[in-house]
Amino acid sequence: MASKTNEIETEKDFWQELEILDRQHWVSEAFKGTGRVEFKGTFRIAGEWDGELIGFEDDSQLHLLKGGTLKGIVQVQRVQIEGRCELESLTCDFLHLTRGAFVSGVIRAKTLVIDSGAIVEATFESQ
Repeated sequence: MASKTNEIETEKDFWQELEILDRQHWVSEAFKGTGRVEFKGTFRIAGEWDGELIGFEDDSQLHLLKGGTLKGIVQVQRVQIEGRCELESLTCDFLHLTRGAFVSGVIRAKTLVIDSGAIVEATFESQ
């Protein structure tokens, strides 16, 4: 997993810090990153991300783990949120907000599951 606590300054630095295991991309809790990332497979974030996350395959998934924070724009097929999201927009086919999750912003999701204890301060728009 990525383990540096300083911010990654270039795309090359980012990809050197990201651990890829069988189409699963992991960002550790110590990681803080910004910018645009396009990915295949599953992207798991326990740290902080500010920017755009774009999954460009039909089976792309984003999993924001408990304690993780995400700001910006998300376009991914399947999303599960356990952490904190302050988004400009989130567009997905399936969104699952677990107990303890916080989400604000504009959400466009075909299917939405909200567990008891999740906090949502969002505007919902149809896709």
